[in-house]
Amino acid sequence: MKIIKGVAPKDYESIVAPNGDFKKLHTGDIVLRPIEGSSSLHHAGIYCGNDEIIEFCPTVEKADTSALVTSLSKGSTPDGEIHKISVKKFLKGKKWIIFRLKSKVEDLDSNIKNAMDKDLPYHALQFNCVNFALCILKKQNWPNSREIEGIKDQPLTSTSDCVSVRPEDEAKPGQHEGRNNTYYPLLENPEEGTHLKDIVTKN
Repeated sequence: MKIIKGVAPKDYESIVAPNGDFKKLHTGDIVLRPIEGSSSLHHAGIYCGNDEIIEFCPTVEKADTSALVTSLSKGSTPDGEIHKISVKKFLKGKKWIIFRLKSKVEDLDSNIKNAMDKDLPYHALQFNCVNFALCILKKQNWPNSREIEGIKDQPLTSTSDCVSVRPEDEAKPGQHEGRNNTYYPLLENPEEGTHLKDIVTKN
């Protein structure tokens, strides 16, 4: 998934905004900041206007990143939290990136409102903050009840891969290789509703 690594897909434009210049933000922008403990992965949210960002994260993130690692290493999937926070609180003083869709999103305000009522599990690979943002922008379909149960039942074989990625890691075309030589197919066409599935371990 290009977005989580801070790379804009072809149907988005990257907006340059000096630190603290929130006036550059438009409703519907994807706002990204580095994930705690990682130099190359990003947490994503959608700007809602009125200095607010809607975000999706695991409930344990409020404690610390190590709590997320512990829960995932046990094969469990934490519940997801959806809430709106100020832009300043979202950024946590970190450098930020803005991605803006080149096309208009219909019923965006309604999409954001409906997203607040969702009850979703968080999975670092199958349904994370970027998937949530793409659903709001109608570039990915919301998971149905069956898919949600599938997300809950899908453990991770390793946790280091979903929290941190080393720039020197090599990958096959269209894939990312994590620290334990596990390949995760990248989501190149999120508008098709594809999820990050089918973990394949390198021989």
